[in-house]
Amino acid sequence: TASGSPETRTRSVSKNGRECWLPLRPSLAGDLRAWREENPTAKSTDPVLRLASRPVAALRKDLAHAGIAYQDDQGRYADLHALRHSLATHLALSSVAPRVSQSVLRHSSLDLTMQTYTDAGLLDQAKALEHLPDLPNAVGDAA
Repeated sequence: TASGSPETRTRSVSKNGRECWLPLRPSLAGDLRAWREENPTAKSTDPVLRLASRPVAALRKDLAHAGIAYQDDQGRYADLHALRHSLATHLALSSVAPRVSQSVLRHSSLDLTMQTYTDAGLLDQAKALEHLPDLPNAVGDAA
């Protein structure tokens, strides 16, 4: 079960066919409530967003307009699936517990979340070490 009140989560179906609840950021939940108020005759199955009939083509056009290469010099693609990699990395950068990230991404294993989806090259190892306590100065204490 996902945490959060019914107003800040939504129901979804995973690739494995199981129903699950997805948490929503409070600001998005507020936007959706406002949309519902502005569209009182809308059914729960009505689309909130109008998606392009060819989303990949639309994304490539938007990337070109923004000056972002579809494929970078490391061979990575700026496609819709790349957003999942970005989410995993941003969760790690925000110090979210790996097990929570795995749950948010609805991955079957922690290894998939941390080894495949999280870009370790973007993680700040020096900042992570700042959280450790200072060690006693054994040399200075001996004097």
